[in-house]
Amino acid sequence: MRGGRSIAARACGVLLTVLAAVGSTPAFAQDSAPAVSRLIADPSDPRELALSSNFGLLLSHDAGSSWDFRCKAALGYRGNEPAFAILPGGTLVLGVSAGILTADKAGCEFTPGRGIEPNVVDVAALMETPGAALAVSVRVATSSSRLWRSLDGARTFQALGAELPHFTALSLAAPAALPKRVYLTGLVWEQSVRGAFAVSNDAGQHFSITTLPNSDSGAQPFIAGINPQHPDTIYLRFTGLPGRVQVSDDAGRSFRDVLSIPGPVQGFALSPSGDRVFVSSLESGIYQADSAALTFERTSAVGVPCLLSTGDSLLACGHRAQNGFLVGRSLDAGRGFRALLDTAGISPAVCGPQTTVGAICSESWPRIAAQLRPNHAVTAPAPSAASVVSPAAPSAKTPARGWSVVLIELVATMLSWLGLR
Repeated sequence: MRGGRSIAARACGVLLTVLAAVGSTPAFAQDSAPAVSRLIADPSDPRELALSSNFGLLLSHDAGSSWDFRCKAALGYRGNEPAFAILPGGTLVLGVSAGILTADKAGCEFTPGRGIEPNVVDVAALMETPGAALAVSVRVATSSSRLWRSLDGARTFQALGAELPHFTALSLAAPAALPKRVYLTGLVWEQSVRGAFAVSNDAGQHFSITTLPNSDSGAQPFIAGINPQHPDTIYLRFTGLPGRVQVSDDAGRSFRDVLSIPGPVQGFALSPSGDRVFVSSLESGIYQADSAALTFERTSAVGVPCLLSTGDSLLACGHRAQNGFLVGRSLDAGRGFRALLDTAGISPAVCGPQTTVGAICSESWPRIAAQLRPNHAVTAPAPSAASVVSPAAPSAKTPARGWSVVLIELVATMLSWLGLR
């Protein structure tokens, strides 16, 4: 029985880790303030942007001048925000509890990817191959992870290599300059829980895993960025306090601390050339450094939740109460931001009534809009021309079960088995 309790306790820990890996922002409740947490761009077109929020997914096709909204129910999740990526050309890929969802750049029809296991915690584009993507999933019961690859725009996936035992993946990255290189971070579950870094030089067939000092379940490691000119140079950020950033110049064989700040590290960005590094914490402000010297200076005492460098400007997620915007643009390395988006600038997606987004989100838009803009009258969006619904898409009457529901049910079952409930 002791061994069984140990396994169940570890499974509870893995479950909580997976929940954190796929996002920890709560669902948009009636009394919740709208919040955004991650901003990404199409690698081939920085005008195409995607923004995750606690009320759904926002897309911009004009470098942030306008934004439209897709509700969670149409995207197949209810609670925490999913991992997501944009493939070159605009294909959207979401990692959710059920596996993978994908859509074209219009973002009107999200369909499940086939051949992949559930609990996808991160996704990434394979830049050297059009339509190629990587994903990593976690098996909670066995504390193991598996890497997957798609070559058809995330419609189908195949497993790469063997399952990684006792390794709960947290993040995934693939440097464009080295097609067979794959990086992972995660937690190793052995006698104690340790943060770890994994690298493959054969396209995910085999991984070398190294534990990281001063990293555990309270200081979890996430890949923050890879220098595009030097793919052996990897940046990690760590959860918890103090906020820390580390760098490796030798493909992860060793890491060194380059920044420690009082608040948690939430935002990180590299300039497209890799010569500037930007770090942000809502509590501690915004920092920047030359990537050669990595001597950081604080450029602003006011931090932001996320950062994205597009070359001529630095974009940021905003905390409305602190920053006064949801998305802002800086032309002076984060010293000041001009608002690109606030709640009044969000519009419903113009999708046909027979698409999942058009059918489901048109019903929820008036309620969401009333919460986003409480002083303005709102109406349901006018539909565009109809398009075909995927039969596998989630139904408005049967929305996907959220991570919070799964967590409560599984933890309750484990505690009951342990005799603690």
